[in-house]
Amino acid sequence: MPLWSTPHDDGDHVYECRRCDRRVQTEHAPQECEACGGAMRAVHAANAE
Repeated sequence: MPLWSTPHDDGDHVYECRRCDRRVQTEHAPQECEACGGAMRAVHAANAE
């Protein structure tokens, strides 16, 4: 089991667009924002308000 997999981890992660700040929660990292085409970056779910 990978070190980053924890029992309470459902496999979803939060990603935020650098351009328009749109957030998506998904299992696989999106390459670009669906709304504006900006680059996506991972954010910690605990910090997602």
